[in-house]
Amino acid sequence: MTYATLIFNSKEQFAPQVVRGASCCLLSLGFLFGVGGATFAQRKPAPTPAAQEAPVLRTNASDPSVRTRRAADSTPTPAAAAVTTAPAPSLVAEDLIITELRAQIESAANETDRARLERVLVDRLIELNRGEEARSELRRMAQAEDFDPVRYYNVGNALARFGDTESAITAYRKAIAQKRGNYARAQNNLGVVLMRVGRWDEAYEAFTSALRSENFIYAEASYNLGRLYALRGETELGIRELRRTLKLQPGHVDAAIALARLYAAEGDMERSAATLSAVRPEDDAARRRIDEARNLIASAAVLAADTEGKSPVEIRSPAPVSAPASSPKASAAASPRRLTLEPDAYDLLQRARTAREKARYTEAVTLYRRVIAEQNNYFAPANLELGYSLISLKQYEEATVALEAVAAKDGARLPIVYYHLGRLYELRGQTDRAAENYSRAVAAFGDKNPQFMLDVSRVRERQGNLPAAIAAMDSYVQANVKQGRADDWAMTRLATLRQKLAASSAQNAVKQ
Repeated sequence: MTYATLIFNSKEQFAPQVVRGASCCLLSLGFLFGVGGATFAQRKPAPTPAAQEAPVLRTNASDPSVRTRRAADSTPTPAAAAVTTAPAPSLVAEDLIITELRAQIESAANETDRARLERVLVDRLIELNRGEEARSELRRMAQAEDFDPVRYYNVGNALARFGDTESAITAYRKAIAQKRGNYARAQNNLGVVLMRVGRWDEAYEAFTSALRSENFIYAEASYNLGRLYALRGETELGIRELRRTLKLQPGHVDAAIALARLYAAEGDMERSAATLSAVRPEDDAARRRIDEARNLIASAAVLAADTEGKSPVEIRSPAPVSAPASSPKASAAASPRRLTLEPDAYDLLQRARTAREKARYTEAVTLYRRVIAEQNNYFAPANLELGYSLISLKQYEEATVALEAVAAKDGARLPIVYYHLGRLYELRGQTDRAAENYSRAVAAFGDKNPQFMLDVSRVRERQGNLPAAIAAMDSYVQANVKQGRADDWAMTRLATLRQKLAASSAQNAVKQ
C-alpha cells in the first residue's frame, strides 16, 4: 500500500504527497497475498483548484482510465492566504488564529468562502498536531446538508486517512447521492474503505457501480475489485479482473504483482513469472518492488516443493480450456486444483460473468444454468455465482439451493459461501442455521475478516443468547485491535450487550 501524507490547504484539497516505502496490505490472504493493497482513486492535480477532487492514496502518478473532472476555480481570500503562508506562531498566537478562523467561517459571505476557510482550518489543525480537533471539524463537515459533492468526497478522503471509517462512508455516500449515483471516484474510494473493514458485499457493490459508471474502463476500480475477489477466495474471478486492469493500464505494478501471486497460488508458476516480466516499470522503486515480488514468489514455490517433494512447476496434461478453482486461504504449500471446461462451456461462463457484472441478472442466471447443466449439474464457480445472481433477483429459495450445493462439496475451498448462506437463512428467520453458517465463515477466515463475528453476535442476540453474542462481539473488538483499529461504536455495542446481560441476570435473580 502506498503511504500518503495528508495536505489540506487552499491550493489542493487533501492532496497526497506520495512516499514510496515498504508495502503492506489493507487486508491480506496470507503469504502469497501479503504485499500490496487496495488503492484510492487518483488524478493529477490542477494548478490552483480551490474545490477540486483529490485522492487519499494512489498507486501511480496518474490514472489514464478515468475521465478528468474539474470543479470551478476560485481565488483564495487574503485571510486564507495569510494563514497558509505565515511563519510558525507561538501557542497563544496559534490559538488566536484558530479562533479567528472559526469566526470567519461563521461569518462567511457564501458557501464557497466557508468551504475554503474550513479547509484552511483543518489544514492548520493538522499542522499543529491537533488531530482530534481536525477530525471533529471533518465530522461536522460530513454531517452538513449543503449541495457540494466534491466537498463531501474530499472530506471522505481525509476521514479515511484518519481511520474514521463510518464518517468517511457517510461523506462518500453523500457525494455519490448528490451526483445521483454517477460518481465513480467516490464509489471506488467508498469500496476501499468498506473492504478495509470486511464489509465485502457493500465493497463489491461500490466497485461494480464505479466500473459501470465508467463503462468498465476504470483501472483502479478494476484492480480493487480483483483484490476483493482474491480476499473472498474467488481466485479465478480475481485473475479475470486483474487481467482486465493490466489490459487497461499495462504498467500497473500493483495489479501485476497481485495477479502473479494469484497464478502462483494456483500453482501456475510460468504464468506468474511471465506476468511480472511483462511489466515495464517506470522508476527504480517500481523495479525493486517487482524484483521483491518475484523473489518472494520463487521462495514460496521452492518451500512448497520441499514440503511436498515435487517440482514447484506442475506439468499438466493438455486441456482445452482451464478455469482455475478458487482457494479460500492461499497457501504456497497447497496442492493446486484446477477445473477444466470445454471451450464452449468456458465461453458461456465468461458471458454469464459479463452479464452479472453489468447487472443483467436474469440473463446471467440462464447462462450459469447452461454451464452447470453441461457439467453434470455441478460446477463450483458457476453454482456460487448463480447463487449471487439469484440473490440479486431476490429469488432466495433458489439461491439457497445453489449455494448449499457448493457448501456441501467445496465449502472448504470456497468458505465465502457460508457467509451468503448465513444471510439467506437470517432473512428467512432461521437463526440457528444462520448462526451455524456465520460461525463457519468465522472459522475459515479468522482475523482476516472480523466482520463475520458481528454477524454471529447479531444473530445470537436475536436468539436471546447474550453470552454468545458478547463472546462474538468481544472477538470482533480484539481482532480489530490486532489490526490497529479501535471502533468507538463497537466498544459501545459491547458495553450495551454486557449491560443487557447484567439486567437480565438481575431480573432472573429477582424472579427466583
